[in-house]
This record gives sequence, C-alpha cells and structure tokens, in this order.
Amino acid sequence: MPDTSILNTGNARAAKSFSESFALTSLIRLRPEGTLLMTQLMRTAAYVRRKPTDGNVPDARPVNKVDRAIWQHLQTPNTVDSLTRAITDQLGMASGKAVVEVEMVLQRFLAEDLIELSSDS
Repeated sequence: MPDTSILNTGNARAAKSFSESFALTSLIRLRPEGTLLMTQLMRTAAYVRRKPTDGNVPDARPVNKVDRAIWQHLQTPNTVDSLTRAITDQLGMASGKAVVEVEMVLQRFLAEDLIELSSDS
C-alpha cells in the first residue's frame, strides 16, 4: 500500500496526483521485459495491436466475425467508441450489442497481451 500521508497535508494538487497514480496501479502491471501492461479496459483510451518486443508478432485467434473485424481495425489506434461505430456499420449490429461485444473482445485481447495503449492516448 502506498504512503497516504500526502492526503493529510491539505495540498489538493498532490492529493489529486496521488489518487490518479494510485488508481492507475490497479490498471497496469509490469511485463517480464519491463514494459507496462494494461489489465483493465479504459473506454476513452485508444488501443492498437501490440508491437513485438522479442521478434514474435502477437496474433489474435479470432473466434468469430466480430473478433476478426476488431483485430483488423486495431491496425490503427481505435477507442471503444470508434470500434463500436465501425462494428455497427460493418456488421449491421445494434449499437447496444456492439459496445458489449467490443468491450468483451478488447478485454480478452488485453488479457492475452495482444493490444496496448496507443501513443496517441
């Protein structure tokens, strides 16, 4: 647990910085090679296919047309909202169902370490 004494100093800026930093610790973990890995989806962040660090190109194992479509769109940075719009248009899926599908697929891709935050985020 981090030192929380900063929260009792009356310094609002330091307390806000601390709370943002602490919130991020639950969203990331360290990969064996020392880079950061997102563990939870952030809806407003842009995601892209993970670049290989060891020469092995990560590849998704799409199980359905939604997986395949999302994997294709992740060649460039995309947010949950932009992917939802693309899937709605491309596959003719209702937007409510599309957002659920997009979030589930992105969560799986994150868990499998196939995607990362785009530098545009």
